[in-house]
Amino acid sequence: MSPQSVALIALLTLCMSACAESSAPVQPAVASAKSEEASLGVQRFQKTLATGEVTLDALDMRREALDTSYFESNARSPGFDSCIGEAGNQDALMARCEYAETERLHIEMSALLHSMAKAANAVGEEEQTAWEQATTEGCAWSPSEEGTAGQVGAAACVTNRLANRVEDLRARTGSGAGHD
Repeated sequence: MSPQSVALIALLTLCMSACAESSAPVQPAVASAKSEEASLGVQRFQKTLATGEVTLDALDMRREALDTSYFESNARSPGFDSCIGEAGNQDALMARCEYAETERLHIEMSALLHSMAKAANAVGEEEQTAWEQATTEGCAWSPSEEGTAGQVGAAACVTNRLANRVEDLRARTGSGAGHD
């Protein structure tokens, strides 16, 4: 397994642990405790995507070369929309919503990859590794340069990439579009 695959798997594992209770929408009344939990997840997420300090100029140059799959995706799940609505523009809570959606999409992507392997139209390991590496590099951010808004942006970047990957895999398998 490539280092990039390990990094993406670690990121997704951390995202899943940061939002283990994310099946229920975030309630503003418990925002303090959830915010602390989300902050820990964000800190781990930060370490995964920001392996070293990168200048904002370097990140901007890198981002200019990225395609729209890093910045846009089809509509998110209804649970995501509800979670974001209840997060009240609090960065840590919005990041937690992104992590929950990332978890859902990662599970779907894994299932699609598995079913494709069984159907002999498997995605090659090289292709998947390249996608994972591009996601890790393209969604990187600099905590000292970008602050908490950068945390949310990095989380949204990963979610966008996963949503677009799932859509691509669905199209390849003919399983159609839609959200759980």
